[in-house]
Amino acid sequence: MKAIKTISYLLVLLIILPSCGSDLENRILVESNFPLKQVQNFSVNESIEKIAVSDTWIATYSSGKVTAWDVETQKTLWSIDLPVRTDKDSEFQISNDILISASTDQIFLVNKLGKKEELNLLSEGENIVRLVAIYPDYLYVIRGYDWRLEAYDISQNALLWTTYVGRGGCDVFYDVSKNIAYVTTQDNSIRAFDNATGKVVWEQDRSSLHSAFEGDVLYTVEHTSEKNKFRFSAFDVENQKELWKKDITPITHVYKLTIIDKFLIASERGGLIALNKSSGAEVWQTDTGEPFYTRPVEFDDVIYAKGPSFTVYAISLSDGDVIGFVQLESENPIFAQPKYEVLTGVYNLKDGIAVNTRNAVVIYKAK
Repeated sequence: MKAIKTISYLLVLLIILPSCGSDLENRILVESNFPLKQVQNFSVNESIEKIAVSDTWIATYSSGKVTAWDVETQKTLWSIDLPVRTDKDSEFQISNDILISASTDQIFLVNKLGKKEELNLLSEGENIVRLVAIYPDYLYVIRGYDWRLEAYDISQNALLWTTYVGRGGCDVFYDVSKNIAYVTTQDNSIRAFDNATGKVVWEQDRSSLHSAFEGDVLYTVEHTSEKNKFRFSAFDVENQKELWKKDITPITHVYKLTIIDKFLIASERGGLIALNKSSGAEVWQTDTGEPFYTRPVEFDDVIYAKGPSFTVYAISLSDGDVIGFVQLESENPIFAQPKYEVLTGVYNLKDGIAVNTRNAVVIYKAK
């Protein structure tokens, strides 16, 4: 198990940023051995509540307004009023050069030019609980008091099928090679749907707090009856067989699952835990002293994860050691209380990463 002594790392180096005419001007930056260099930053007038990132443009949501920015020039492309949901579970994402987001009663699609369209929902007057998943041609949304999952064809602006998923955790994964949608729920259910018709192809009684999908394998994590113990498992969707199952302790809470290289990585209250995705064996743990509420990303064999203190950690993919970090906000993260509402993470670019502070977007690339 690998650990980081947070206090010693965060006191290594203090750098005062030079004047750059942005929101980061005069902000104290704490940095140590961070593998990337800051190449761009641009400020937002209001506090950033949501962010969506593509290689060419970025969208931010603040105080009822969505603003689009060109990545290279940092110039504003457009700004429109849009009532976006700010809850932690609804997606706000750029897919196929279209920004897709949800309000309490509508799904919005906005292209890079700022042209806005609305999705033709099944019926009016039912609240959107969560925009669950977005794919280039399809999106999946939970609506209504009974938590009904609805699958839509974006290109046709049409409903494909519906099913009930119950309250609690729910993930949807679309398998383009089979035209199958896999739906996992916390309510003891994993189902495979024909994505064209909504017909159930198969169903298993399995609970899933969070899940991840790659190839023909569905990975899940669930609570066990024992305190601070979580059960991870791998499930072959081709033959509906369990490949492995592992109980890991002590873990107080798992927030996200993601697959990076040969690892299944859990974002949890103390940092990250990596399992071998083929066997379920625990490979390493990284204890940063603060939780990770979002999924980490990988760039050049380094994992980047952002804590609620606005500190971005660079973590070795091979052994979980903390290589370095950069603190984006001026308050001392040693004494900062975790803020569950700070849920924006780290985003991949083709040649780097993008992150945000409370009111600025910062881009890092290789040195």
